[in-house]
Parts: sequence; structure tokens; C-alpha cells
Amino acid sequence: MMNSFSDAPQVARIAEALWAREPVGSAALLVGAGFSRNATPVRASGGTMPDWNDIYGTMVNQLYPANSGQATDQNQQRERLLKQSGATSAYLRVAEEFEAQFGRNALDKLILANVPDRQFTPGKLHEMLVQLPWADIMTTNWDTLLERAAESAEERVYDILRTVEEIPEARAPRVIKLHGSFPSHRPFVFTEEDFRTYPARFGAFVNLAQQLAMENTLVLLGFSGDDPNFLFWSGWVRDRLGPKAPLIYLVGALGLSAPKRKMLESRRIQPIDLAKLEMFETWPKSQQMENAHRWYLECLRAAEPYRAKRWPRPAAGFVPPLVHVSPVPDSRSPMPDPRSSDINTPVQMVRELVLQWRQNRTIYPGWIVPPFDTSQLLWRRLSMRLDDIISGLRALDEDERLDALFELNWQQEAALVPLALTVDDVVLELLDALIGRYEQLPPEPARQFRALALAILRHAREENDAGLHKRWSDWLAPWLAEDTEGLERLTYDSCLRLRADFDIDGLEAALKKWNVQGDSFWLLRKAALLADLGRDEEASLLSVASWSRESFALLFRSSVLFGTLGDWHENGPVRDRFDMRQEELQARGCPGRSDFFNLMDRLAQPAPPLKQERESTRRFDLGSIYRTFNFGPLDPRIDRLLAYQALRFQEEGGLPLRIGHAAVARQVVFEAARWLMDVAPTRAIDAFLLASPGSTSKQFDALFSRSMIARVNAGEADRLIDRVREEACRCGKNGAALLDGTAQIRARNRFARGPAHAASRSKVAGDRTCPTC
Repeated sequence: MMNSFSDAPQVARIAEALWAREPVGSAALLVGAGFSRNATPVRASGGTMPDWNDIYGTMVNQLYPANSGQATDQNQQRERLLKQSGATSAYLRVAEEFEAQFGRNALDKLILANVPDRQFTPGKLHEMLVQLPWADIMTTNWDTLLERAAESAEERVYDILRTVEEIPEARAPRVIKLHGSFPSHRPFVFTEEDFRTYPARFGAFVNLAQQLAMENTLVLLGFSGDDPNFLFWSGWVRDRLGPKAPLIYLVGALGLSAPKRKMLESRRIQPIDLAKLEMFETWPKSQQMENAHRWYLECLRAAEPYRAKRWPRPAAGFVPPLVHVSPVPDSRSPMPDPRSSDINTPVQMVRELVLQWRQNRTIYPGWIVPPFDTSQLLWRRLSMRLDDIISGLRALDEDERLDALFELNWQQEAALVPLALTVDDVVLELLDALIGRYEQLPPEPARQFRALALAILRHAREENDAGLHKRWSDWLAPWLAEDTEGLERLTYDSCLRLRADFDIDGLEAALKKWNVQGDSFWLLRKAALLADLGRDEEASLLSVASWSRESFALLFRSSVLFGTLGDWHENGPVRDRFDMRQEELQARGCPGRSDFFNLMDRLAQPAPPLKQERESTRRFDLGSIYRTFNFGPLDPRIDRLLAYQALRFQEEGGLPLRIGHAAVARQVVFEAARWLMDVAPTRAIDAFLLASPGSTSKQFDALFSRSMIARVNAGEADRLIDRVREEACRCGKNGAALLDGTAQIRARNRFARGPAHAASRSKVAGDRTCPTC
């Protein structure tokens, strides 16, 4: 229908302005009396809200009462005036005569009696109108329909502005009553003199309207071409702004002739004549105006762009549902989940999901780390189908599996979920199968292969598989020369590996060599590593931009200021400003700071119990037990997924464990270690050693109980000692503390495993003693 409507391009321009920014757009609205006819009567027999002609006829009849059967001058004047109904000059002049004859109070009472405001309630169109993100809504109507509709608006909060004295307190979006408001905000602007003196008497309203007209697309709705309010305000804009006057859009079922349309256009008024709609004449006469207005409002609503902060949820539906307009799918909107009823096999499901994953990846809002609720939503979507996904992947040929695994891994990265919990074996099998023909792969599959290789590199580091890490690190280095972001990821992962191994010299050398060329956020990740080395001043000089990046950068900078002893008083106002900016960024869908502290609070709670095949719960009645059977594979690591996600959150967000005297992510990493100790002790110990100040801490004794240490095998105990031996030999404070800690792990490990094990390990332990310390 839009294609056949000659004014469709103008509707599209208004819609674009309306949704141009958040939370309110750059389109302002001026509502006239014609829109009040969409009100709903309180009683079924209430009819419709009167218009200018109804009030005009009442005034003429009172000024010139009919004398039946007599051809008097009064009767002739009465008939002549009634024939002028619809003429602008007649409206204002008769109102002026009525005030002169009966007084202003009588005119006000006539208006109140003939516009029965409380006998009508806002209609559905009023509700639709105020739900749209107008910069402001001005109205020349005296009734209270718009403000009553605004009170119940669920998506918008409006300030009501009835007098010029309220202008300083009111904040946009506002409902601005330009011509008075029932029941008592007067004068009700109506007479010729009222319009003539309005600019002088209500200069503040005039200035406000001028500002709105200059800064926004101005739309007039509910006016006819002869409406005195329309003529006054459109003429005033032209007179005051001259050649700089913006285009004004006049919307309604206008029924304009060609000459009248040209006349309006010459005055920089662009009509949108809804009477020209193809279906207008098919509607019942009594519903034409209402349906036309609804069609227009639905067009504006249907143009709502997808809000990126909702990702990966599909676009929200329309309330109320669209009746006259079909929504146009937004290319920036994620695809909905495939319907299970349409899927017959795991292979078909994987293919459907790959389409969704690819679309969602291409429209990703660009967060450095997604809001944590978003990460958890991604994981829920994956986990509920994981068995079928794995089955479907194995049934695909290698090339198609490469594409599917690339998209799946991207989803997992956004969900902060390690490969070890899902498809690490499937990825490794495919890489081994394809590596021999990597050089024959087209550019896109080759890029996907490198991305999966980087994912395996991270997986190897997280799982402490040094051989696997070295293999893929060595393979990737020459192939990433032209892949800037891939090279940055490889460098960062290598630095994290050196930090985990406490290879301080190696880490310092790698950081010195690291010249960031890719995304600016790599600078912040580099700064976090510098801070972990104690090079706080150098770390604090690195900065980044953009909303999501800014959120994490502000968290970093605030920690720098907090960790600077002696300057807390001076730095306090700066930190407060950072907090205010963080609140603004959170409203834009970048809750990095709040996610960080929420993670800290959640991890501080007791770790959730691990699921068992059979679980029993005592009920209220004596002897009554409720038994739960958990079917399918039970992976205790998934019960503690939050800890894995927290460790990735710290890495991806570029958050140092500490900077200066401030512990930044240290507590998050330590609590994650506590959660993982009984399901992944090696991973937990690695995290703990990074975060712990030494073996004398209360945390050490709390985590390394006899039962926990007994779960660490001899090889892992050796690996942990190897990691810190070199640093301990420096006799540095941190290295000595860490060696002391790992020595306790070794000793407790031998003791927990018994005398025979201790004897067999004595020589190895002796060989690893640091002679200097």
C-alpha cells in the first residue's frame, strides 16, 4: 500500500526522524482539534467530540437567535454567518463578538459546555500516539485527552506543561498545552484578539515552539487547511524564521485540490493527504478519519529500528498489533530460534542454527564483553540443544563442518563458555583433518580455520596442555602476518600463557615487543598485563574509546585513581564523574561495570551444589521424601559455569588483578578458583596462584584442604612447582611466596596420598628445591 501512496516518501522521512535517536527522536508533534474526534465516549450514546464548526454554530445561534417566520436583518445575518462555517476569519470574529456581547466568563463557560472533556476518554489512537518517541508533543486543544493518555503510557514518561511558569521545571518529552487547558488553565485561546496578542502575552511558549521547530522535524496532526490554529502557527513559523523555516508536515485526511496543495507547498508546508490512500474509499464513512490516522501511526510504529542492546533476542512485537500496515523486517534484527516442529534431524537443526548464528554474528553490537545476562542467554540456547548439535556436526562433511564450528565457536566466545565444556574434541579432529590442505582453502574458510586454531590455543592454555599450546602457537605465527586482529589475539594469548607460567622476563619482553596495530581495546588488555607486572604508571597512560570500550576503560581508570595512595581526596571527584558516566553507558546497553560487581557478588556466595543422578529432598510430612532423577550426562563443570565465565570476563575485559594498592579483578579470580576447586582443581589452582598474595593467606588454607590436594595428581604438582621455580630463584617476595605455596601443594599432595607415594616422590621433590631460597 505504501508503494501506491504518493506521499509515502514523506511518511518515511518523518519515521526516520522519529526513531533517529534514543530515548526520544528528532520529530516534534503539534496536535489539533481533529484528533480529539478519536476519543472514546464514556457512554455508548456519547457521539464524538465537537469540533470548531459545532462551537461556531452554538455561538451564532446565541448571538443571533432565530425569529421564526420573519425576514429580519438578524435572521439574514444569522443565515449569512452560518453559511460561512468553515471560514477561518468567521470563527475568530464571531468568538470576538460573543466575548464583547456576553463577557469572557460566558465565552469560557460556552467552551466548557460544548467540549465535554470528562464525557470522553482517550481512544486507542491517543494511546498509540503517546507511545511513539516524539521529542515533544504540543497541542492547541483545551481538552485533557493527550495528558490522560500520557499518564498511562508504558514506554514513555511525559511532563505536562500547562503554563509558561512551568517551563523551567518540565523535561522532555512534554505535553505542551499552548492554548490553555481544562478545567482552569486560562485563557482558552479562541478569539481574534487572543491570536493577535498571543506572541506578546505568551512569548515563552512562542520561543519554545520556535526552538522545537528549528531543532526537529515538525509534524501537524488533526488540523484542516483552514484551521485557525494551523494558519496561526504555520504562518508564525514562516514569519519568524523566513527562508530558514524548516519544512512542516501537515498530516490528515485533507482531501486537497491540486491548487490548494500547491499553495501549501509554496509556504513550505508538505501535505500528507491520507484521503489519497488506496483503501480510503473502501472504509465506512464513519471510520475513514479514524482508520486513516491509525494507518499513519502504524506506519511510524512499524518503522521502529531494532534496538541493538536487545541482541540476540528478535525484535519485539507491536502493541497494539498492526492492523493496516505490514511490518518490514529489519535487516539488523536477529533471527528467531528455529522451530522444533520444522526440524527432523540433527543435521537439519545444525544447518538452521548456522543461519541464525551467522546473522546474529554479523549484527553483533560490538560489545567488548556482552552484558552478562546476554552471555547466559546464549549459553542457555546452546546447552538445551548441545547433544543434537554435536551429533549433527559429526554428520556434516568437513567443509560444512568448518563453517558450522566457526559460527558455534563465535557464539561460545560471546557466551564466555570454554570449549572444554562442549566441542573441543570435534574442533581438534577437524583441524587435524584439514591442516594438510590449509593452503588450498579459499580465503573465507582459511580465516575460519585460523579462528578455530586460536580457539584451540586458548583451550590449550586454559587446560594447561603445553604441548598443544606450543603446536598451534608455532603454526599460527607465520599464517597471521596479514591478519591483524588474529595476530593481536595470538600475542595476547601468548602473554597470558607467560603470566600463568610466572615467566616474568618472557612476559616483559613480549609486552615490550607488542606494538598494537588492531582494535584499540588491545591497548587496555596490554595495560592490564603491565599493571600485573607492577608498571602502573605505564599502564595508566594507555586509553581507548567507544561505549563498550569506554565502560571497561573507565573501570580501569577508576581503579588506577583508587589505587594511588595519598591522592584519594583529589581523585574522589574524578571517580564520581566516572561513576556517573558509567550509569549513562549502562542505559545504552553497556553494563561492564555493573556486570563486574554483580559477578563479584554472585561468586562470593557458596558454590551451588553439584547435581547427582538421584537427589532426595525431605518433605513436610514425616517420612515423606521427594526424589528427583537427573537424566543425561552430568558434567559438574557446567554446574559451576559461572566461574569459567568470570575468568573469561576478566581476560576479555582487560581487567588487571591489581593496580597500585587497589585489587581490581583479584577477588573475582579468587572466588572463581574457590568455585572450581572441587570440579576442576588444576584450573582452580592456576587461578588461585595468580590471585593469591601468598601461602600464608586465609584463602590458601580455606582452599587447599587435604581432600582437595589429594585430587591433584603428581604430574600436576610437578607442573605447578615448575611454573614458579624460576621466579622463586630470584628471591623476590612474590616468587618466594608462590614457591612456598606450591611447595605446600606438593607436601600436602604427598601426605594425602600416603607414605608410599611420598617415598617415591622424595628424590623429585629434592631435585626441585631452590638452593638460593
